[in-house]
Amino acid sequence: MARLRASWEQLNLDITSVQAHLKGILAKWEDFGESQARLEKWLSDTETALTETADSKGELGEIKTTLERVKNLTSEIESKGIVFRYNLK
Repeated sequence: MARLRASWEQLNLDITSVQAHLKGILAKWEDFGESQARLEKWLSDTETALTETADSKGELGEIKTTLERVKNLTSEIESKGIVFRYNLK
């Protein structure tokens, strides 16, 4: 009877451990889903920004502004790439 009780207690400990592990995995999965949604929104917003065409009419000031906007987008894309590669590890 003592062996049966010890086995039962060990089973309960094992189940508790597995439950904790599964809860951790579920939390990571939810974090992944949230990260994926943020990435999809950012990609959509960035794609929209990149496809917008500026009607500069050849004015130097507007061309410089457009150039700065493209540089900023490029920098943001590169930084997101670093974050993305880090999260893949």
